[in-house]
Amino acid sequence: MAIRVSGLASGMDIDSIVKQLMDAERLPLNKLKQKKQILEWKRDDYRSMNTLLTDFRTKVLNMKLSSSYGAKQTSSSNESYVTATASSSASTASYQLSNVTKLATSASLTTVNKLSASADSKISTSSSLLSMNSQFANAITWAEGSVETAKFTATGSTVELPLAEGTILLDRPISVKVAGKALKADEYTINNGIITFTNTPEANAAIEVNYVTDKKVEKISLAEGATSFTLSKKAIAENSLTINGQAVTIDANNTFTAGSLSGKIDFATGQVTLNNAVDAAAEITVSYKQKYTAMDVETTTSKGAMQETFLFSADQSMSNVISKINSSKLGVTMFYDANSDSLSVTRTETGSFEANDIQFGQSDLTKALQLDTARYQAGTDAEFTLNGITTTRSSNNFTIDGVTFDLKQTFSGAVNIGITSDTTAVYDNIKSFVDSYNTLISEITKKTGEERKRDYQPLSDEEREGLSEAQAEKWDNIAKAGWLRNDATLRSVLTSMRQSMSNTVSTATGTFKTLSSIGITTTANYLDGGKLEINETKLKQALEDDPESVQALFASAEGIASKLQANITEATDKLKAKAGNAFSTNATFTIGRDLSDVESRITRFEDKLLNIEDRYYAQFTAMEKAIQNANSQSSYLSSYFSS
Repeated sequence: MAIRVSGLASGMDIDSIVKQLMDAERLPLNKLKQKKQILEWKRDDYRSMNTLLTDFRTKVLNMKLSSSYGAKQTSSSNESYVTATASSSASTASYQLSNVTKLATSASLTTVNKLSASADSKISTSSSLLSMNSQFANAITWAEGSVETAKFTATGSTVELPLAEGTILLDRPISVKVAGKALKADEYTINNGIITFTNTPEANAAIEVNYVTDKKVEKISLAEGATSFTLSKKAIAENSLTINGQAVTIDANNTFTAGSLSGKIDFATGQVTLNNAVDAAAEITVSYKQKYTAMDVETTTSKGAMQETFLFSADQSMSNVISKINSSKLGVTMFYDANSDSLSVTRTETGSFEANDIQFGQSDLTKALQLDTARYQAGTDAEFTLNGITTTRSSNNFTIDGVTFDLKQTFSGAVNIGITSDTTAVYDNIKSFVDSYNTLISEITKKTGEERKRDYQPLSDEEREGLSEAQAEKWDNIAKAGWLRNDATLRSVLTSMRQSMSNTVSTATGTFKTLSSIGITTTANYLDGGKLEINETKLKQALEDDPESVQALFASAEGIASKLQANITEATDKLKAKAGNAFSTNATFTIGRDLSDVESRITRFEDKLLNIEDRYYAQFTAMEKAIQNANSQSSYLSSYFSS
């Protein structure tokens, strides 16, 4: 950059002069920026038109679906007894449902005895099982070990559990799930921590194994100055702790000494607090056991027999137990009512399956939850007569030939169910389609007919600075208009869509082969640009007289919907080639390539302007120096002659 001197010798405003000179030099740059702005406006206009066409294409595709014409309505002579809904596949028909002697019910287990030992101190579902153990009427006798979880992605017929060094896998209890389904004991084998599946899981299937080892072994790093550490497990079994291979004796106050370490352990949380800070960083190996319990559950569902083993460490709560049962694939819902101090387990499906189809295996947890003596109530099927045939269903909500019946209560006598075509719904679908078409026609006609006001060009930066925000916005709105006036692609799609709407459909069947034959015609006002209007009476009559023919008019192979789809696809492809979309790069569409070219020219011209500006300042600087030299010589001569 040239050294800039601002008229000290000449007295001229050099900056102002250079600015005026540069304003003239910048005129071609402003033209390039205007061209860029125009390209961006055209791109955005094309994209907005493409969005309108794409949205309308969704409406067109809906008109090809049989569900758009097959809407059915149902009626019931007594909705307090039976209601019904019908899908588009249902036939026009009538049904008589009578003598509902039974409703379908779910099998359930309900505890007979109270869960809590005392009515004054009931179980808290949010507290740990360990802390609540004394409040259960039947306390849990805890097993000891370490409950672990391993997750895999299936790559073959085996997986190997990550057993820590020095630990032993307890073969039972164990829970193995593949793709969320618990496997039965005969569906896998275990040998030295390797699980082999009887049937190889599908590739990449999620596998989860919950298992128990004889103890937990973990290495813990102690930083210099550390005063505590926390074991990864909670609910630690007393007198199971070893540190660096040495058994740790713990007194009644839970204090211990192990070599140079001494302190206190909280068995419930696994928190170990040291009496003295560690002198130097060290790594210790800690071995211990945690308290846990297990429970086996078997159920029968519409998918067959299900069974799962659940493992619960003693630090988990009754809420955890309920949540695990309910989120499993056993198809049951467990519920505890604190007011009655009772527990219920209800099958989520209704109907009669196998006898005793909810079973809890014998365990301490089963006894604590009083489920070993719970009362079983078998599920029942709904029993009724339909059109003279006495039959049963496992659910009160069932579907026959596209009609879904919902039994509300038992009754004698009869309820009549009628299935008829829903002419109003089909009419509304067609009207919505026509309204969308008219909106599209209006928007495209408006855009291609916008007047281009040539006196309004994109504002330069200097021009925009001279206007208020409102004035600049008003100018921009006028300047943006008209860039797609008489656009060939948009006018072409208008013409092709009008033809598709007005031509005879060769693949139509029955009475109706044109839109006008069902009461849909072009408006009389040519300024509407080909909008459609509906004769409601004529269209509804056509739907009553020959609904299949109306459907064929729109949805057959060469129907109106197929033709419109082809028209729109051709237009959107052309518009995308011109203007791309929000995910397109400039190199992939015409306007984008033009934009990249203009942007490159702008960058080169801006570099050129910097050089020109530097040259002007260099010239004026040289002039200033020359004047300064002349002034110095003049002063010298004046002083010489005066002396």
